[in-house]
Amino acid sequence: MPRRRGLWAMAMLILPGQLSARSEFYHQIGSSLSAGLTLVRTLRMISESPPSAGLGGIAEALVQRLEVGATFSEAIRSLGRWAPAFDIALIESGESGGRLDAVCKVLSKNYQERARLSRQILLGVFYPVVLFHFAFLILPINAFLELFKTWDFTAFAIHKAAIFVPIYGIVAAIILAAGSEHGGAWRSTLERLFLIVPVFGKARRALVLSRLSLALDSLLNAGVPSTRAWPMAAAASGSPAIGREVDRLVPRLSEGESAGDFLLRSRVFPQHFVHVYATAELSGRTDEALGRLAAHYQDEGVRLMGIAAMTLTGLIYATVLIVVAYQIISFWLGYYSQILDIQ
Repeated sequence: MPRRRGLWAMAMLILPGQLSARSEFYHQIGSSLSAGLTLVRTLRMISESPPSAGLGGIAEALVQRLEVGATFSEAIRSLGRWAPAFDIALIESGESGGRLDAVCKVLSKNYQERARLSRQILLGVFYPVVLFHFAFLILPINAFLELFKTWDFTAFAIHKAAIFVPIYGIVAAIILAAGSEHGGAWRSTLERLFLIVPVFGKARRALVLSRLSLALDSLLNAGVPSTRAWPMAAAASGSPAIGREVDRLVPRLSEGESAGDFLLRSRVFPQHFVHVYATAELSGRTDEALGRLAAHYQDEGVRLMGIAAMTLTGLIYATVLIVVAYQIISFWLGYYSQILDIQ
């Protein structure tokens, strides 16, 4: 089975506006197909008035592929990394079942939810990030005051670069490694480290389960077989641990075992998720349960992410106050010491 990319890292790299544009892209396709327009005509209309600048060229490329006889899923696949495997699987399922319009609407909703979640996360961490930069721009106070004495911006910039560049490098390395197709072991290590971080670890775990539930719900409702739906939903979750557990699940599904029975023996999925899913599977209402689970874990993840952001803000703020107080006290002690020495 191919290695999975970390979609959690991708979510951090793709801006909410891009996700919203993709949501509108699929929404226009689904609505136009439902209204009786052909796919080629729909895409030509989108290319002339795209939701975002980049999607105009994408729509035109799809039209060219369709006009030489390719199916929509083949045309989407020819775009390379632009379309995730999750999108392609849903579109293939929609084509085979004659429900392409409904599938595009499902994809639109999926990207809309991802955009909303991304905005909430970015808003939550915006203030701590700004406060962090402000703090290290003015600290240490002596270096900041020296700037106003000498107006040597070059020396000040070099001093600050020595602080910020390594931090930016570490953050960039973590994001790139987490999203690497060949960084499975590294992503697993990061996942374990994140879990031990108070509040943030639980927030990330909840968001992983929300993405898993939403993707699984979309895939199963689109008619994708469970043996394909579970691995693709696991990839969409961005969790290596869940991916490994689903790798163990798929052979059992092929042998006829239910996913609920397997999950009851699993130590990877939380008890709440397992019991809700297993109960719903017995009653034949997994679609309702997965929708509730996606909403529950998204609300929980956003709530905990907000708490984590507030905690981080408080820690940064307290650190700044302590450092500033220490430097002010040190300055005045040194000042009075010089006066006493002169006397």
